Amino acid sequence: MALERIHPSKAPYGYNRNKETGHLEIEPIEAQVVKEIFELCKKGHSTRNIATIMKDNNAYLKQGRWASDRVYKILTNSIYIGIFEYGKYKRKPQDVLRVEDYCESIIDINTWNTTRANLEKNKHPSY
Repeated sequence: MALERIHPSKAPYGYNRNKETGHLEIEPIEAQVVKEIFELCKKGHSTRNIATIMKDNNAYLKQGRWASDRVYKILTNSIYIGIFEYGKYKRKPQDVLRVEDYCESIIDINTWNTTRANLEKNKHPSY
């Protein structure tokens, strides 16, 4: 399924799952929020601060509420650069199936790399 780019579950935030093909398609309103989240992280905002900004701006969310763990999941999900990692949460890292060009990306690779570096830096702040 994953190799055929048929998404096996619910679409991640920023995408819709096409009911006929099973492929992921960008959801414009949510995709704009995803871009904003990545931009804020690029500027050095923490996941907690980003969640507060999203909440204060009434950023669209289908269900639940904005929280730092939700922001973190968005910032660490490679689907936003078009890469799907099947079994990421249930398998050993070496057993994860990684599918490139799985869907249209919402952010570019430079933004992805910068945000990953910022997240790593925020994980281990220097005092």
